[in-house]
Amino acid sequence: MSKRFTKFYFTNFKPITKLEKSDLDNARRTYQGFTFFGAMTLGFMSFRYRRMRVSMLEPHEMAKGVSAF
Repeated sequence: MSKRFTKFYFTNFKPITKLEKSDLDNARRTYQGFTFFGAMTLGFMSFRYRRMRVSMLEPHEMAKGVSAF
């Protein structure tokens, strides 16, 4: 239900007052900020995990095309 409300609020809602407009702008900015920092954090964690897994391999276990990884 909250997902549908958020989609409506960001796409179809037309603010009437300045307070509603500022509230909508703050909500958009907050949503974009959490999405951006969440994606960056999870991407960095994924990169660190993959780097750790590759560094644990012994040279004779390593695939030949590691740079294509």
